[in-house]
Amino acid sequence: MAMIIEAFASDLCNLISEIRDKRVPVLAMEHSYVDELETSILRIRNFFVAHTDYMKGNEAVAAFVRAVKDAMYHASDALSLLLLKIQEREQSTGCCTGFPNYGDIMFRHGIAVLGRQMNLLLREHATFGLAERGLPGRRSRLDVDRIYHTQSMALPVPDMVRDHQMKQESEKIVKHIVMNRRPANDVTVVAIVGAPGIGKTVLANIIFNSVIVQRQFDAKIWLNVTRNCSKLDLLQSANSTFRAVDERFSDKSRLASELHQYFQNKKLMLVMDDVWSAETWNDLLRHPLSSCAPGSCVIATTRNKNVAAMMQASHIHRVHKLKPDVSWSLLKKQVSL
Repeated sequence: MAMIIEAFASDLCNLISEIRDKRVPVLAMEHSYVDELETSILRIRNFFVAHTDYMKGNEAVAAFVRAVKDAMYHASDALSLLLLKIQEREQSTGCCTGFPNYGDIMFRHGIAVLGRQMNLLLREHATFGLAERGLPGRRSRLDVDRIYHTQSMALPVPDMVRDHQMKQESEKIVKHIVMNRRPANDVTVVAIVGAPGIGKTVLANIIFNSVIVQRQFDAKIWLNVTRNCSKLDLLQSANSTFRAVDERFSDKSRLASELHQYFQNKKLMLVMDDVWSAETWNDLLRHPLSSCAPGSCVIATTRNKNVAAMMQASHIHRVHKLKPDVSWSLLKKQVSL
């Protein structure tokens, strides 16, 4: 359960990071609401991480988990809409402006309410006799990503409709990865494409931690690419998976060469999360990782199908929200079990 919540939290923090990049004085109110929501998200994530062992197999907390995930889905929709509104203002005026109409005021209020609802959900922990661990101040985006990706474990799949869909989708992608045959030194590229916050990172994480992937691959790397990540940052992050890296060391050629040497003849699974440009793979990582063993695979999550095409993905998987009739059908099947 904790890893599911962590994956959602990571997606939401990605959205929040993008919104923060738009920070200008006239949007101070919007950012204060987003800040409040982020604090709530991190508190919930920390709570689940602190009590992972207790919650495993505990039916009493199932409703609590569903409520938390439902709130996070709503938060994802609200943040995505806020980002879209900001981008629309930028495109139409060349700069960010406030939201003057009544509907926008209610929208801002809705984000604030979501933050408060998440805080109220945390109070439910008293029902289970659990204590919330305090959040030691605001964490940076880098800290959030580091926590998320260093706590790697098999993802449980709760009996919820959305997770049922995720499990089915992950199995299809894993099957493609295992069955796909590429020429030697040609890494398989799989792209997961979808709107912000729809669950691309969650799906990639399920695949990354699947039993089949654990058995089939000699090494695994997870890289948070993002729009503002530099080439040096990515090379350092990739190298840090197998050795200590001094952040002051900035020789990109040397870092690339060490990647090439270390992963030579190793079957590698690389996840590149939130890719904005195909150059990250085509011009930066493809050559250093060309020494990998046949069967190596790159999974790229991206919002842009053109990025997937330019990366020459052999399989493009589009993540969609469940249609109401499909959700209802799956829910009825689960209730009858």
